[in-house]
Amino acid sequence: MLHFPLVDWNVPESFPIIGGKHIEFFKYIFNVADSAITVGAALLLIFRKKAFPNGLDF
Repeated sequence: MLHFPLVDWNVPESFPIIGGKHIEFFKYIFNVADSAITVGAALLLIFRKKAFPNGLDF
């Protein structure tokens, strides 16, 4: 599992409504399979002319 929080902080008590809360932005968790599918799809988009030289004829 991969965890990439971009912002991880505690809001000061002086902020109205959300004061004193813990904020973690972009707390999604990706596993290796999700990363492999994303990288594979991106590579197919980048190299689509080499991967499918005759186009996608069905």
